[in-house]
Amino acid sequence: MKSKTGSVKESAILTIAAIRPARGDKPTEYLFNERQRIFTARPAKAAFEKSAKILKSALAAKRPVKAVLDTRRGVLERVDAPSEEEAAEFRRARILLDKPQRTLRVDVSAIDPTRFNFVDYHLKFPVFRLCTRIIPN
Repeated sequence: MKSKTGSVKESAILTIAAIRPARGDKPTEYLFNERQRIFTARPAKAAFEKSAKILKSALAAKRPVKAVLDTRRGVLERVDAPSEEEAAEFRRARILLDKPQRTLRVDVSAIDPTRFNFVDYHLKFPVFRLCTRIIPN
């Protein structure tokens, strides 16, 4: 939905990854697992205190929240608890990793460097065919 100011508002059910508290003149930042962008709250809105409490409790309980986001400016407009149907649909549609805590080591010596060597391909480019004469110093 696009408003008069050109901002794009979007409603989504999200899980909160972290809350970075305000430092100095920087506002509190909210990070979500489903979004790459970092969102902040509107500093002028006193009504956001209720939403901030919902976000803190959702982070502690690892529950999803229903958020209205301004995706263009990176601002959280409103946060509410999702209904039972919305939360159930979110859990059904969400695909989790098999073993998220397990890290794998990459054996760099086992990687074949010739597999990624595209020099020969790029040297056959028509521009490089003209560069065949060597000029001595």
